[in-house]
Amino acid sequence: MFNFQIMLRPGIFLIVLLMACNEQKKQNDQTRIEHERHNEINDAQIDKITVEPELHETVGADLFGEFYNNRVSFFTKDHPGLDVEGANVERVVFYYLDEELFQTKYQLNTDITPKLIRSHGKFKIRGLNLRNDYFIKRLKSRILYGNEIVSLINYYQLRWEANGDEIIYQVRRDTVSTNYTYIERLRGYKEILKSIKTSESD
Repeated sequence: MFNFQIMLRPGIFLIVLLMACNEQKKQNDQTRIEHERHNEINDAQIDKITVEPELHETVGADLFGEFYNNRVSFFTKDHPGLDVEGANVERVVFYYLDEELFQTKYQLNTDITPKLIRSHGKFKIRGLNLRNDYFIKRLKSRILYGNEIVSLINYYQLRWEANGDEIIYQVRRDTVSTNYTYIERLRGYKEILKSIKTSESD
């Protein structure tokens, strides 16, 4: 019996060694996957955005206001009968600069984060307050659970870009309020708006 136990020990050692190697391989694979996911999160790209200038007339949007000698105008419509990624639009705002549509903002009734990530893939994210910004930087690639943002992150902005055009999605889900805002913005919006404000203030 004594000799039989001695003969078993090398076999047990080999099994333990193989288990340790497999565990190390799993950890290395997980590290590689998280590294790749982190690179994806910070390398956001989408196809070109196409806005519909006639949409505000189609849904019967009303003129909300005109500013800077009528060079900036907003049209709004509550419950326009539209949807974004299957979510009902509760309010839509159209932003015109020099009579050209540059931005459309949709207030939604439900969160579409997973659908947007599935549709557009890689994205950029930032927290919209100090708390969320801290946790996003701390968690890095671990902010994702599948195609969802972990529940710890509840006030944030996702962004996709193509040739200067942008899709922006903002989520606020806390004790203060719950809001889901989807924005399509064409290249040059900020620069042109700034130029209009500057020229009209001179």
